[in-house]
Amino acid sequence: QNSKYLLTASLQTALESLACGNKPVLFKRVDKKYDEDLILKLNLPVIELTNLEDLIKDFNEIVDNYPTILNFEILSLDNLILEIKEKIELFKKLTQI
Repeated sequence: QNSKYLLTASLQTALESLACGNKPVLFKRVDKKYDEDLILKLNLPVIELTNLEDLIKDFNEIVDNYPTILNFEILSLDNLILEIKEKIELFKKLTQI
């Protein structure tokens, strides 16, 4: 939540970072499988290096030219939360009779 840019090997963490308004970079590990279609659909930047110096260099280049994330919308759940709260209050009233 406090990081503007995040290097992560977890696609789930990258999505959560996007939802917080941050800019993640996915570090693709060779021992993990990823949803390649989703990565491409979102235009999520990816690093696939094993050399630490090259990884840092590429990460900094991506940060300097961060791509536009596509097809990712953060939905407001405020109306749903209010509806659930109202139903809970109604249930409480019904059970107090």
